[in-house]
Amino acid sequence: MAGLVKVAGYHDATRDYECRPKWMAVAALARQESDQTVPLLISLVDHGNQNTRLWAQAALSRKTSQDFRQDKQAWAKWWEGQGHTAVNADLLKPWQAPPQ
Repeated sequence: MAGLVKVAGYHDATRDYECRPKWMAVAALARQESDQTVPLLISLVDHGNQNTRLWAQAALSRKTSQDFRQDKQAWAKWWEGQGHTAVNADLLKPWQAPPQ
């Protein structure tokens, strides 16, 4: 699972990059339904790549029976309300596209 987390969490703010490996890793993590990956999935619900964003949202919805779509704050609040550790504030920052 560590390799999938590394690929799903990859980000390079300085340039545009191919997101296929990222969203495929997110899809694989979705099938594992691990509590350990929830903060990372929350960080991706507003990602600029449609597949990454939709897989993260679907994974969280399937695991939690909730649907907060792209609202990171709502996901984090719900997660913490279930007795889990607070999601790192850096993961809750809005997604920003890399410079052109």
